[in-house]
Amino acid sequence: MAYEKIAIHQQNIERVNANLKQSRVLANTGIKPGADTALFLSELSKARIELLNAQQQAKVTQLLLGQWMVTDALPVPADTAFLNKLPLFVPSADTSFAATPVIQSGKSQLLISQSKEALLKKSFLPRLNIWGTGFARGSGFQADGNIKTWDGLGLNRFNYGAGVQLVFPIMKYGEVKKQLLQQNLLSKAAEERIEENKQILSTQQSIANAATSNSLAVAAETRQQLTSAQYAFKAMQVRYNTGLVNFSDLIQAQYNLLKAELDIRVAYWDAWKALLLQTAVKGDENLFLNAIR
Repeated sequence: MAYEKIAIHQQNIERVNANLKQSRVLANTGIKPGADTALFLSELSKARIELLNAQQQAKVTQLLLGQWMVTDALPVPADTAFLNKLPLFVPSADTSFAATPVIQSGKSQLLISQSKEALLKKSFLPRLNIWGTGFARGSGFQADGNIKTWDGLGLNRFNYGAGVQLVFPIMKYGEVKKQLLQQNLLSKAAEERIEENKQILSTQQSIANAATSNSLAVAAETRQQLTSAQYAFKAMQVRYNTGLVNFSDLIQAQYNLLKAELDIRVAYWDAWKALLLQTAVKGDENLFLNAIR
């Protein structure tokens, strides 16, 4: 958009230059006063200032984009499709937002909270423990009273046991009940956050639908505005050259043409931005990618 504005202002300078040359011819022949030439010189300076401002804005935009993309070598954009065609748009009424990352994240948090809640509920249940134990030692003392020292290095005395244990966590009932209540409230809070995000996304979707519809309507009007401005400027040029209108009428027509050229680019640009907002709300980048293919 910034580069397109530069091109439009350069075209405007060419128009002012052409009018300046014509005004000099008309002044020399006595058809127009010499003051018109001075006025056109003033308009030329104004047009050049607008071009310089547009170039500065393009540079600032380029530097910011380079900062976000972490690069110092941004190419000059060659694709102007966003400023010459409108996206196909179908308003969406879907309020599930299942593919939106913020909703998916919220559902994951809710699932984690509900899993913790289920785990706490199971802590009330009795636990059945099965255990076993074994013990062995060596001894050099024999049953008949003899001592065999080296026999103590081996294992010849064994003890073992096995059992089951049923545990009822009666003393933890109060503590677990409080934890369960707390986790239940956290789960409800997660559900409310999901509903709140859905309401926010629903509002954003309505805004995106309204913005896109309005942008398409504005783009249709700016096309008519540009066609009329181009016709009016050419007609005013002819009438000025023949002495039928004054400087102010021609400059006003020229200003209207410049504004129409800028307005139609902005209208197209806004339509694509509105579609991008729609894509962000739905969480599906294919909505935007399919429109530019």
